[in-house]
Amino acid sequence: MSIDTIQLQYSFKLIIGNLIVAISCVIVTLIFGSCFEYRIALTTIVFLPLLIIITIIRRFTVQVDSPKSLAAASDGGRILSECTTGSKTIFSYNFTQEALRLYLEAIDYITQRKERDNIINAVCLSLTIFCNYILNVVIFALSKKYILNGTLTSDDMTIIQTIMSDGFSTISGLMQSIWRIRKSLASLRSVYSILDTDSLIAPFQKDNIGKVSANNIKGKIEFRNVYFAYPFQPEHVILKNISFTILPGQKIALVGNSGCGKSSIIQLINRFYDVEDGKGEILIDDVNIKDYNLYELKKKIGFVQKEPSAFKRSAIENIRYGNLEATDDECYKAAKEVNALSVLENKKEAKLPGGDKQKLAIARIFLKNPPILLLDEPTSSLDKESEMEIEKSLEILSQNKTTITIAHRLNTIEKYDKIIVFDNGRIKEQGTHDELMKLKKRYYTLQKFENLG
Repeated sequence: MSIDTIQLQYSFKLIIGNLIVAISCVIVTLIFGSCFEYRIALTTIVFLPLLIIITIIRRFTVQVDSPKSLAAASDGGRILSECTTGSKTIFSYNFTQEALRLYLEAIDYITQRKERDNIINAVCLSLTIFCNYILNVVIFALSKKYILNGTLTSDDMTIIQTIMSDGFSTISGLMQSIWRIRKSLASLRSVYSILDTDSLIAPFQKDNIGKVSANNIKGKIEFRNVYFAYPFQPEHVILKNISFTILPGQKIALVGNSGCGKSSIIQLINRFYDVEDGKGEILIDDVNIKDYNLYELKKKIGFVQKEPSAFKRSAIENIRYGNLEATDDECYKAAKEVNALSVLENKKEAKLPGGDKQKLAIARIFLKNPPILLLDEPTSSLDKESEMEIEKSLEILSQNKTTITIAHRLNTIEKYDKIIVFDNGRIKEQGTHDELMKLKKRYYTLQKFENLG
């Protein structure tokens, strides 16, 4: 997508600019040429169709910018990017030769087509130069004729020859870039196919008129017989017949091995994805989550993830994303709650360490003050000191809020109202810490393994 948009921007800028210059050059050349000798100026028009024919031939025979070639270039660029970002891994595993093989294999089609296209380009360029030479011969021949019969002076001949020859050379040079329209059209189709895709989940306020208002949400969350698979991998069912209820203000923890479906629960409540019709439903305050005004619903959900986002703005502006109408004093108050006042001292854009970025992300939630809080391993990527600070802030933040936490360490959720244990997309057990420890099943095993670590 990014390669296509850059190519589109470059090509259209080049094509449109050169078309304007070429058309202007034709008009100016003919006008000024006619001022000195209209017969010679009009004669040169005969050569313009030849240029157009050569350009069309090049346009339809050169294949390096065909959709297949662009796809091969995209694959090659992706592999090259992966090799650059993962260079240390490649060297440590002695993967250099294999990485080179993958790259050469990806661009093999382009390499083969390039040889043929270079020949075609050379022939077209030669024909263009040949036309330019023939034009000069015609201009000199006509000039000689008109000088001999006394209808043209030698001074006018010099001027007309310079104008027409230079003008034609400029036009022919500009026409050589017009063939790039093929690449632009291919990129345009790729970009438009993405832009033309209708979103199944409309987030904007104008798209949610008539939906159920979410302004008075209390925070009850219920999953009813939910089955879910990601759209890009429909054959792999992540959640299988999931049912549970969370009452307003309760604190719930989701526990299980990686890939068992915990993060999918968070993403479905956030409506990053939707459950397909007929495969269960998710309700908030007894209303199907799909029926809510999503623009309002987002204001009622706070989401803290393990890899927080700090935008290219000042620290206080990053916090204000929690409530764009908040004053500076309110932003400072939110920062104080997470011990982030020192971060706000940096008034300019800056690259922040993980702990500071997480503090800003949580400060946004303080500013937002939603009734529902979703925590996806918010301290997993932090050092011990930062983790302890963030945990204290989250404890304050989650008071009187419906909180769903994917736990990084099990000892942080022992006082939660309910712990739901997942395994392979199913709920294996649920209850309080004490209840699950007495069962001596999945949760008990996970606790023992963590304590051994």
